[in-house]
Amino acid sequence: MSEKTELQYLYARVQKDKKYANNVQIMLDKERDPKFGSFYNPKTGQVDGQEHDAGFDSYMTGHIFASFTKYIEIGKVIGKIESETPG
Repeated sequence: MSEKTELQYLYARVQKDKKYANNVQIMLDKERDPKFGSFYNPKTGQVDGQEHDAGFDSYMTGHIFASFTKYIEIGKVIGKIESETPG
């Protein structure tokens, strides 16, 4: 059994951890490029793929980046609201 790479670990985390998973919804445009459908697993409702495949590694990287960026943005908005709220 092979160990997970850091990329695989982070990708799994942003899919399962509620503080990241609920911030961004990424939809695959299977009509434009049917190859995207090969990564979607209808049994789990998740996007599974072939790690170390350049296309899927790029997808995982983008998904992680978008999830973390949105998490940071939401934290800044909440922090601003809390600092403006009279206490």
